Amino acid sequence: MYLLDLHSGRSALLKTNVSDYSGNVALHWLDAATVLIVRGQRTNSEQPTSAIFRYNIQSGTMTQIFTPVYAEPFSELSLDRTLLALRDGATMHNIYGFIKVIDVRNGRLVKRLGTGATLIRSQQWSPDSSELAYSEGNQLKIWNRSNDTIRVLVTAPTGSHCDPQLMGNGIIAYSTDARANGFKGSFILRDSHTGQELRRVADKVDGRIILLEELCERGSTGP
Repeated sequence: MYLLDLHSGRSALLKTNVSDYSGNVALHWLDAATVLIVRGQRTNSEQPTSAIFRYNIQSGTMTQIFTPVYAEPFSELSLDRTLLALRDGATMHNIYGFIKVIDVRNGRLVKRLGTGATLIRSQQWSPDSSELAYSEGNQLKIWNRSNDTIRVLVTAPTGSHCDPQLMGNGIIAYSTDARANGFKGSFILRDSHTGQELRRVADKVDGRIILLEELCERGSTGP
């Protein structure tokens, strides 16, 4: 894995023990000189390989700050660049687990969301980094960072999932799917504070739904 300077065209090789994971790595910029590296678990390995590092571009030093149990690289960095929301398995090779919120400055575990007994995924930060939306089982939940409370915004029918895709200013856009409906789902905008439905954009759409930030920005006032 390389870092490329777009102005000069020069590249820098990241540590080989990070780059040998067949794309199972995610990068987040923390500042102009620091990259956060999230290394996921190799599915064909019985040994733990998940890890989170801070990499300093100027000095070339890499420091491990957190060791997940069975993590994927898919993670969300808060827009203030202080907290990382990471999906982590309860045990090795377990798709059920938690969303762990980690302070990227020191590796401290700030919050563990979920019971470890259900599927939890699709974490999304609000623009001001004050709230984190996520899907747990058939519910869409929001964790408030300042008062450490969790509210259930939507409860879907059994066998369905509500996956938050984007959070705007007081608006949340999410998609649903239902096995009973052939995995056809809806695309809905809601008030992220009250749960009121603002717009049902589509029903029974095949496959995963790709959303545009513009829809969240317009909210209920758009055409």
